[in-house]
Amino acid sequence: MASALQNLIKETSNDRKTLTTIFGAGGIGKTTACAIKGSVWIQTEQGEGVLKLQAFDLVKKYEQVGEYIDALLENDHDYKLLVIDSLDHLEPLMWAHVCEKNKWQHIDETGYGKGYVAALDEWRKLISKLNELRDKKDMHVCMIAHAAPRKVDQPDGTQFHVMDLKLHAKSSMFIAESCDCVFYAQPEIAIKTKDKGFGQKTTVGTNTGNRIMHSVGTPHFVAKNRFGLPEELPLSFTSYLVSMQEAKDKKPQPKKKEA
Repeated sequence: MASALQNLIKETSNDRKTLTTIFGAGGIGKTTACAIKGSVWIQTEQGEGVLKLQAFDLVKKYEQVGEYIDALLENDHDYKLLVIDSLDHLEPLMWAHVCEKNKWQHIDETGYGKGYVAALDEWRKLISKLNELRDKKDMHVCMIAHAAPRKVDQPDGTQFHVMDLKLHAKSSMFIAESCDCVFYAQPEIAIKTKDKGFGQKTTVGTNTGNRIMHSVGTPHFVAKNRFGLPEELPLSFTSYLVSMQEAKDKKPQPKKKEA
């Protein structure tokens, strides 16, 4: 019995390639951060500016996304990173697909949020296919999204806003749960204290010109990581991979014995 149990249990590996989302304001540099050598792009919008990307034809129907991923799965290639840019332009195409499949005029037609539940099934299928790509082709996957404030209701009746992915709430929550890392990108702000005179001081924020991404969430924005990364990283996919490898290479510190 013990031998049979041992055959069922295996040590997990941390060598699997990552599934990541980077979100932030338009023009912050999300696309530039991911435009690295060996990347291939599925674009739902043309946000590359002057960048020259290796990209499939612009997605106009949701079905194209699955076709492009299948092409990467079924053919030999040297691509190391798939970038989907952007999720919030992809979502309306997904809704149109769901409506066409169910013969609905619009996603809210059925009421009670059933349309968004059906869309969530499509998100699950997409993430499953992306995970297959990670495992079979040893590829990283990064999804780009814009940011939007979302209202949070507290149990005591108070409210606050958090910066979240610019998606339906169900979609955003599922994407965040599915990813290894969710990074919130923004300009780096240096806080300085200024003397106002007469013994009074004030604090001001100054843009340093650098762009960073947060790897740990706060009440102000959604973020997460599964690798023990620094709370702030340069807005660069390459820097992220370096930091991730450094985190993986760290040996766990032995616990101190109690006196």
